[in-house]
Amino acid sequence: MNRRLLQDLEQMTLFKHTGNLEVFHNALLKYCPKRLHFDYPSMQARTRLAVMDHNENHNTKREQALTATGLQRHNLVFQKQSKQWVSRPVYKETTQRFRDDLMEQVLHRRLDPSVIFRDSTSKVNVPRLAANIAPFPKPNKEDVIKAHKSRYTGSSEE
Repeated sequence: MNRRLLQDLEQMTLFKHTGNLEVFHNALLKYCPKRLHFDYPSMQARTRLAVMDHNENHNTKREQALTATGLQRHNLVFQKQSKQWVSRPVYKETTQRFRDDLMEQVLHRRLDPSVIFRDSTSKVNVPRLAANIAPFPKPNKEDVIKAHKSRYTGSSEE
């Protein structure tokens, strides 16, 4: 009946996982990089593309990719906060079927003689980014996978 604990529990009932939102924001960065400026209509179109991509690929959980020998694939990632290499599962590639449907609709609209188009051109220079931010070389993948601890269970994942 600790009063502070009861207040904390009240706040915990409002807690929601933000993982899906973070996945969407990551997909949004593919279409709208923060380092580039886009006009408002371009931002709207790019945001809509990100939503379609997210709805097609991330509303259902993708399966983990397998190696040629049938083992689950992992990738090594350097974490800035902990200054350690950790293993992350590699998932099967996303599909882009929504683009085919979208292109078909664009072509039908473009061929419609009742629609008048104004062409506008804009050039965007995409900066080249460093491939790796780690201050030291990548360790052996098997060692990192064995040392990986889940933040939810506190134990190694098997």
